[in-house]
Amino acid sequence: EITRKISDGDYGARLENENGQTQEIAALSGAVNHMAERLERQETLRRRLTSDVAHELRTPVANVSLNLEMMLDEVWEPTKDRLQSCYEELGRISGIISDLEKLRQMETENMNLELEPVNLLELAQAVETAFEPDLKKKKLTCEVSGEAAVMGDQRRLHQVIFNLVSNAVKYST
Repeated sequence: EITRKISDGDYGARLENENGQTQEIAALSGAVNHMAERLERQETLRRRLTSDVAHELRTPVANVSLNLEMMLDEVWEPTKDRLQSCYEELGRISGIISDLEKLRQMETENMNLELEPVNLLELAQAVETAFEPDLKKKKLTCEVSGEAAVMGDQRRLHQVIFNLVSNAVKYST
């Protein structure tokens, strides 16, 4: 009954451990309960992700819609700045979609991490160097300092730092 409830999406259902159960039944109950907890956690994360994605898409879509509506209704002149703003918002939407595609790809690849010692300072300095022209163009400064060595996947950590700096540069005025 409990496993049927779990398979129907009731991830809060749990098996009770009863006195007199054999070791095998107790182990099976524990495994089913652990599976239900993990499924419940995954469902919570999926719902939060869906909500976050909807929120992230809503703003740029609303901005583009409003701008285009105002231009079509001839309330605003379709100036280069307004069209550029629409174009940039569409770029944000495209970036979100691209991130979702990367997430899907990582999930299908089971994201095998290649753990190795990684010097985060060197990684961050390399990313900073890659963004020097953009930083200079926007008159921004970026200071990388500190010391941190971790066990991690260097390629994935580089991607995370790169995305953070990219967003910071892109959305700074």
